[in-house]
Amino acid sequence: MAQLRLVKTLAAPKDSNIMICFACGTGYDSPATSCPACGTPAGVVVTRRVGVFALACLHVARVGELLNVLAVLAVGALVASNSHPFVAAFLVLLGVPVSIGHFAAFGLIIGYTQTE
Repeated sequence: MAQLRLVKTLAAPKDSNIMICFACGTGYDSPATSCPACGTPAGVVVTRRVGVFALACLHVARVGELLNVLAVLAVGALVASNSHPFVAAFLVLLGVPVSIGHFAAFGLIIGYTQTE
């Protein structure tokens, strides 16, 4: 009895580039001048990458991370004043850089979503 072949391998040429449409996300060959699915010209970038609600949530999350930096510093000072310096140092030395990193990452994401 013949075996079924579940995966079909494609022999793509090594010099082929696949373009991805920014409007609908379909992949197509690079010599094409427009997307075959939606007709968007090649090289066009959509001006808004996320919705208004998602962008507002990103701004709120960025402000929340800034408040988190201040809260971690305040809690670290409170713990240090209760004579737990190692716990306070652990909290401040790990919590603050992580929160600053999240703040910077949200800024980069917001900047990416607003570029044209």
